[in-house]
Amino acid sequence: MNSGKTIDQLIERDSKYPDLSELLRGPTSDNYAKRVSQHEYDFVKENTTIIPSVLSDLIDQLQCRCFMGILPEIKRAWVTIDHRLCMWNYTDGTDLTWYDDQDQIICSVGLVNPRPDIFGDNIKYLLILTTRIAVSVLAVSVTSGPMNDGSDDQITLIATDIAAPANNVTFTQVVGTDEGRVFLVGDGQLFELDYLRQGTWFGRSSDLIVRTAKPYSAYLPTFLRQSPLVEIKSIALDNERKVLYLLSSQSGIEVYYLGANGRDFTPVARNTDILNSARLACRQSSAILDTNEFEIQSIHIISIAESKKIHLLAITTQGIRLYFTHQKDALRMTTTYQQPITRTTPLVVPNALELIHVRLPPSAEASCSLSANHGGPTVLSGQQPNYQLFGVIHAAYYDCGALLAAKTLGQEQQQEDRKTVLLMTSMDLGDYSNQLTGGNNTMGTTTTTATNMSSLSYGNNSQQQQRMTLVETSGIIESDGNVYAIAEANPQKRGKRTMNEITETLSDSPRRFLVLTDKGVTFFKKQRPVDVLQQLLMDTQGDINTHRREFEAFFERYGRVQSCAMCLAIICGNLHNQELVPVIRAASFLFFEFGGSPTAAAVTTLGGNYLGRAIGTSGTTYSGKHDGFALYFARLIAPVWKLKVFENSADRKKNEKQSKFQASLLKAQCELDHLKRFMDANPEFHVSASFGDSRFQSADQGMLQVLVNEQQSLHGLYLLLIHCIEAISFLDFLIDASIQEILQWLPEPARNEVQTLTLESMLSTPRGRVLTRELVIATINKYGAQHIHVGYDIVSELLRRKCSSFFGPSDVAFYRGVENLQRAKKAEAEYERTSALSESLELFKEAADYLTEEKLTEICNDYAQQRFHVGCVELPLERAKKIDPQQQGLAYMEAKNPPGDARLQFYQGRMQCYQLVFHALASVKSLLQSGNTNEVYVAHVFSTALTHNKDKLFHYALYHWFQQKGMMSELLAVDTPYLIPYFKEYVDEVEGMEFLWQYYRRREQYYEAALYLEALATRPNNGLDLQKRMEHLAMAVVNASCRDSKRQQQQESTQLLQNLEHRVTVARIQLRLQQTLESRGGSDNEQGARSLDSQLFDINDLFNKFARHYGVLDEILFIMKVTGHYDMIYLKEIYQTIITQNEKEATESHISPFATLKTRIIYLGDRLYPSPTAFPVDLIVDILEHYCFEHKRQLPTGYVVDSLRSAGVPIEVLLDVYTVSIENKKPTWHGPDEYEYLQHQFQYLKQLLG
Repeated sequence: MNSGKTIDQLIERDSKYPDLSELLRGPTSDNYAKRVSQHEYDFVKENTTIIPSVLSDLIDQLQCRCFMGILPEIKRAWVTIDHRLCMWNYTDGTDLTWYDDQDQIICSVGLVNPRPDIFGDNIKYLLILTTRIAVSVLAVSVTSGPMNDGSDDQITLIATDIAAPANNVTFTQVVGTDEGRVFLVGDGQLFELDYLRQGTWFGRSSDLIVRTAKPYSAYLPTFLRQSPLVEIKSIALDNERKVLYLLSSQSGIEVYYLGANGRDFTPVARNTDILNSARLACRQSSAILDTNEFEIQSIHIISIAESKKIHLLAITTQGIRLYFTHQKDALRMTTTYQQPITRTTPLVVPNALELIHVRLPPSAEASCSLSANHGGPTVLSGQQPNYQLFGVIHAAYYDCGALLAAKTLGQEQQQEDRKTVLLMTSMDLGDYSNQLTGGNNTMGTTTTTATNMSSLSYGNNSQQQQRMTLVETSGIIESDGNVYAIAEANPQKRGKRTMNEITETLSDSPRRFLVLTDKGVTFFKKQRPVDVLQQLLMDTQGDINTHRREFEAFFERYGRVQSCAMCLAIICGNLHNQELVPVIRAASFLFFEFGGSPTAAAVTTLGGNYLGRAIGTSGTTYSGKHDGFALYFARLIAPVWKLKVFENSADRKKNEKQSKFQASLLKAQCELDHLKRFMDANPEFHVSASFGDSRFQSADQGMLQVLVNEQQSLHGLYLLLIHCIEAISFLDFLIDASIQEILQWLPEPARNEVQTLTLESMLSTPRGRVLTRELVIATINKYGAQHIHVGYDIVSELLRRKCSSFFGPSDVAFYRGVENLQRAKKAEAEYERTSALSESLELFKEAADYLTEEKLTEICNDYAQQRFHVGCVELPLERAKKIDPQQQGLAYMEAKNPPGDARLQFYQGRMQCYQLVFHALASVKSLLQSGNTNEVYVAHVFSTALTHNKDKLFHYALYHWFQQKGMMSELLAVDTPYLIPYFKEYVDEVEGMEFLWQYYRRREQYYEAALYLEALATRPNNGLDLQKRMEHLAMAVVNASCRDSKRQQQQESTQLLQNLEHRVTVARIQLRLQQTLESRGGSDNEQGARSLDSQLFDINDLFNKFARHYGVLDEILFIMKVTGHYDMIYLKEIYQTIITQNEKEATESHISPFATLKTRIIYLGDRLYPSPTAFPVDLIVDILEHYCFEHKRQLPTGYVVDSLRSAGVPIEVLLDVYTVSIENKKPTWHGPDEYEYLQHQFQYLKQLLG
């Protein structure tokens, strides 16, 4: 999905931010942007919670000393009044908690994490109290209040027996690691509180270890211990990198590595020449600075989110910032945009401490005085731009690019002239946006193209990235009193804040800072660009036309795309706030008025166009509205886009983890829903308009296409927006339904894959969709197993109501089908089971285009188990129809399966579906054979398949399956329009005609049956022998003789019968010829006999190629009879040859030739008489009597007459023949003896006549 790829790209780009080392170029920098707008400022003073009056009174009565601090983890400020500790909720000044079990003055207080497996789960923190006598540990239990945001949490202090002697050390700082280690700074030394040491007879259960002293000093009495040569002033702990930094009073810094497990303490490096190095680095600076001005006041950690190369920041008393790395030559390493850091990111062991950059403080001209009531910034009056102006910094806080430092102005001896101000600096995001896009942030900026989203929000020019520098804004505000501590309100996000605040929306909590003074706790909010725009809209009361220049300046500063995204953030973030309706309207007006319009991308020409005219464009440059919408959409979905909801679902804390996931999902869904409401309220923005729309009337063809392209892209994003909302509803349902139980119903491979399933993959990858379906089915199975009679439609009903777009009609129909199938499996009554199965079939058919091959097979297997084989037939056929609606598979087969044809895939897809049908038919046949079903059920299933008259290709495949299974007799009873064409075109010729003549005979269509029988008999070289051909001809005669009701008035049947009878006659001659040749033996005769099997020859071929060629005299005579051909000379030759052959055969057999000759004459007469062409009596009498005359002594009188009479020649015919021979005195009988012989034969004949 292109929209999904767009969102993914935008999320990735938003997450990228240049490493701080890339912005700090050269040895020094002092780039600060000067605010010119009276509405734009980065920090806003919100409110002050004053110290409770009871504490103020006690402070006024102070006898010794008072210390103060902030514990933002539990939202408490603390005050020590001599030996008493009081904590109070700084959000509203209530909930005072006292601890006064100490009898010594409390020097410092620290809140740390407990070591694992020592305290119960209810103990979230440890409170460390230090005096000069002992270091005590209190356990802190936190009970969440109704607000569930920490502002009304209740805390309970629980005394423990953990304490260690302080040995008269005054501790000034307490710091704890994530692993529960506790470090303390006191009297210039670094200590560690070890409260895990087991108590013994000779030792304590806890102790303080001096980490910066020589090892043996721990065993010396206090008065013998030497003062440290280097006094530790403060420490900074990097929990991410497991590094501890120690700042000395001489502005030196030491580095200690705590090990990957956080349990080590290894010295790494020490830098004591920082002041001189900093001064040398500033030699080329316009400011003249001496070494004393680089005295370090505090050190602060640079988080991994901000830089991978720069690790530590030191702030001097004059506000100069010194940046350090603990990696030698770190800046020479290649740096890329920052990516999210995980627990699996390998730690880099520190090996040095190098000063790499000096950043000078802002001048008075660059710093604006911030009012407490959102007033406009002004330059401090009467001040000159020099770095000594702001006095000495005595407190500072830094994290993720934001610096707050407290400075004391005025001379120390003039108490009434002294005042404290706060210097606040942060990155100028407007300048950052300009640098990143190459300064192309004007109102006419083009952003993205339809084919390339690479320029959306950020440029891709690496050279621009390399030229980027750190530009900050700065401001000052006068403090209400002396500043004791500065902290951030949400310490859980320390080091994890996004550096690019331009990506944040109103729903993201802004950064808030706490400044503790002797008057109370003051809250400052860091303004993000979206906050600035909203405040500008509020200050101008939405009057854009009057203040147009200010809004144009804002759009120019941040760019059209970013500004449009901020407008959407303001609109969607305040939908439920009735007081801000004018602001929403004004933001909407800004969005559409200043968002611009799409334009055509670079015009291209083709060389073949001889006029050189532009004939096309490479794409569309989308408007700021389009890209702003896409960008805002991406920012809303980003927190959950790659969230692995099902990952590690078997963890010990899975419920807590899934609750957090669910909360993130629902928060994102709520914000996405607000965006959808905006889109629904402005349908003309994304719904494809008709060409009659007024926007299209004045547009030329090119511009019209540009407008259409943008609307199509917007509509695709809108659909993705809806899918995101509904997909989150689905995930929310799965979490409520118990993911762990649902996973148990998944197949094992899918169960492993689903661990990596994200919202992104669900929406934009085919495999993600498949796994989503598996989850739905698993959920249905889970509910189906729990509910016997009701509840089967829980899942589909929810999908229909809440996920109708993400799960379309086909999806929901499929899932309803699964539910009904489950209901059928659980049904107790047969009618309920049958009803559920039938309903599931109809639903599955609705979703047939949605089914995969695996799912289709699975459903058919379930149907077979339920003895619902009709479903196994109908559903695959419906699926085949859906995957090939244009009958491409049939066209492929009718085209004789051409190789490389694109239609092959449709053919194969259909065949896969048909195989499921055939499997079902074979299964039901097997059930019948095993006696597990009845013939009625089997007939119904087969009838369902055979009566599916709309799928020609299926019928052809089905008939082929019948052939393979030897079920041709069952197929004879089938009446479909595809059966006859199939056997005519796609079956072996002989097999097809064998089937078709039986098919027609079964339906009493005898004429057609006779035609196919005739064709079978007469088709040459079809594998049938002559005997089989004779049988088919005989059957053809029988069928042609039968009464065909359809042809009883036609002459076709009569003509066919006559033709067949003639063919039978000829075929009999061919058969006798074959038998004769076979009886003779010899290779030549055998070859001739085999040739007679190849086809039915006509009478001429039989005469010339076989009878005459092989000398088969009897058949020659018979052919002459049949054809009526008369050749007296040839006949005489034949009969003389017959006599000669007979005499020869008789001699060889030692029998009388006259007996065999008589038999032969009788045989020929029976077959040939009264044919004048094959059995001319006069010619035969003449030849036979001459032969008898030659052997008259061996033969009785009347031999010829008797033989011919036996052959069927009437005596009257013989009388006529003899009469003609005697009366005409034929030349053959010219001799007296011959004539006398003939007279005797004639007299014998007369005697027979009586």
